[in-house]
Amino acid sequence: MKGRDEDMGSPLEREFHEAMVSICERATRECGYNPRDLRRMIFDHGGLGAARLLLRTDRVSDGFVRLWELKRLDLTVEAHVLLPRFAALFTEEEHRIARRRLQDYGYPVPEPRPAATRPSTQAGEEAVPPAAEAVATSQMATGGSRHHLQRLVGDNPELLNCLLLSASESLRAFAGGHPHWVWPLATNGYRENRDVTYLDALGLADLTPRLAEFWPSDGPVWDGLAQVSGRHGIRGVLLLEARSHVQEITGPGYQVGRESLERMQQRLEQVKAVLGADPAADWVGKYYQAASRIAHLYFLNILAQVPAWLVNLHFVGDREQSGPQTVAEWEVSFKSLDTALGLPPGHLLAGRIITAFLPVVV
Repeated sequence: MKGRDEDMGSPLEREFHEAMVSICERATRECGYNPRDLRRMIFDHGGLGAARLLLRTDRVSDGFVRLWELKRLDLTVEAHVLLPRFAALFTEEEHRIARRRLQDYGYPVPEPRPAATRPSTQAGEEAVPPAAEAVATSQMATGGSRHHLQRLVGDNPELLNCLLLSASESLRAFAGGHPHWVWPLATNGYRENRDVTYLDALGLADLTPRLAEFWPSDGPVWDGLAQVSGRHGIRGVLLLEARSHVQEITGPGYQVGRESLERMQQRLEQVKAVLGADPAADWVGKYYQAASRIAHLYFLNILAQVPAWLVNLHFVGDREQSGPQTVAEWEVSFKSLDTALGLPPGHLLAGRIITAFLPVVV
């Protein structure tokens, strides 16, 4: 399998192309798995083009999941994107996507290297202010729920604010004004945030020790964060999860060491008991992502006494991601989620969970 683009590009691009051909051959030889779709993409677009197309999608490929089942994530495109020798071929955003996917499926990846220091300006060059530099080096997602949310927060945050206020009676009663979105923004590079990062962004850095005691590291990655000023001077927060296709509701389950798993399970059992959830409900399986976010909602509202709302924002009509075309299609997935988590109607935090829908704007 050669691919029509193999003779094009730099030596490094050709080396990456050959690496993509090699992982197809190794998957077949070492695992008995023939990645036909990837072979076709490489043939049509070349190795580098195929990798970039895969990174543009808003979910992992079926081949990625199959290699995870075979315990061979080292043969994924994402793992090769992160190899140091190919670093120059991909953007910071593409590296971030590859790293997140592998981490979500429990594959150990090295921390990103610090960005190189910008060379000093030469005579006659105009210095770039730090804020402008942050905007210049930011990377917007190219598709999927994160792309839609980044556009929404950047171009029309008041539309999002009105949607959420109209969807939540408790938020309307609390808010003394409209939410102020602090994530995602071009000025913070659209980077992901979790643990200390999300607390810092919300002005809640003083809660860092308590969160570390409550939850293991590598907690939920939040798509959006906002601060809300209450009517009586109390500050609240919004934690937003964006979705454009139903596969974003599920995942591989909790993928860390045994010690962290046992600790996290204890916290989830604590939350289940307080909310009156079915004790037999599995909160560490395919719906772990939703369960972990409810646990953080519990941490803020119940333990830290910070008014917080969990926003599940669903984009309708994302044909590129084969997402639901109607609200009714989304609701079918909700029923499966609610049944799996075993949460009773009207539980303690029910009023702090906002479900909202927006059409995709092309």
